[in-house]
Amino acid sequence: MREPALPTKASVDTVTLSRLELKSGVDPRYASKVLAEQIQEAGAIGGSVGFEQVQHRFLIWAESGETRLHYLTQDLKAITMFDSARARMIRELGNEPVRPWPLVDAEVKLQVSALERMLADLQERIARMDLADARAVVVDTNVLLHYRPLDQLPWHELAKGEQVRVILPLRVIEELDQKKYSQRKRLAARARRVLPQLRSWLGPIGTPAQIATGITLEVMVDPGPRRRPADADEEILANCRELIQFGAARLSLLSADTAMALRAEAEQIPVTALPEDYLRSPDPG
Repeated sequence: MREPALPTKASVDTVTLSRLELKSGVDPRYASKVLAEQIQEAGAIGGSVGFEQVQHRFLIWAESGETRLHYLTQDLKAITMFDSARARMIRELGNEPVRPWPLVDAEVKLQVSALERMLADLQERIARMDLADARAVVVDTNVLLHYRPLDQLPWHELAKGEQVRVILPLRVIEELDQKKYSQRKRLAARARRVLPQLRSWLGPIGTPAQIATGITLEVMVDPGPRRRPADADEEILANCRELIQFGAARLSLLSADTAMALRAEAEQIPVTALPEDYLRSPDPG
């Protein structure tokens, strides 16, 4: 019997999967355990058995993976990763092909590779939040533009004497970059001053840099593509939600934007405001 040809673009989406966007309330450590179990169980699919058993084991494994991902995420791209063109071919084979295992093995390896990337990404995000037991403060763009430099703010007063881990979402940096070209010359000049100052403080990506005693600074930069909504505030709030989910200690959002503060409070994200005494001095000219 002639062996069926492999799909030329099997599981294209699976190849690009690297991040699992967790549902609200899902413990990242539990999600890591579930992914690790799914990866481990892939090893039991093969062996010196007939085609029907190989097919049955694969389908059970794929159905289990889809069910597990359904409980972890709402991302349809992840949930449907086991429903690839090649997986459907394996499911529909009625007569025993000449070489069934290479067909199944290729699909399993592709799926396991995606699961391993998602697991590694989850573990990296968990480790990032385990770096320090400090109060995490996410800073909004307006604070950087309209208040004194970060190393001159009253962090110990705001954090009641605790160590502070200042976190800048990448979207904040992007907004500052855009402000450099604003038609408002003073705002553009301020953005041009702020960015080099931030860059001088920052160390290697993923490593908090100390900007004052007990105060560290870092930028949230994840490898690969990211979801980038048109609404910058939504992305910053999403960063806050993720940090809380991944265990950021006593997180709060530092913002001088009233609408942003209201949105954060609606999502039960604590908001901290700065006293007006710390506003920047008016720009000359």
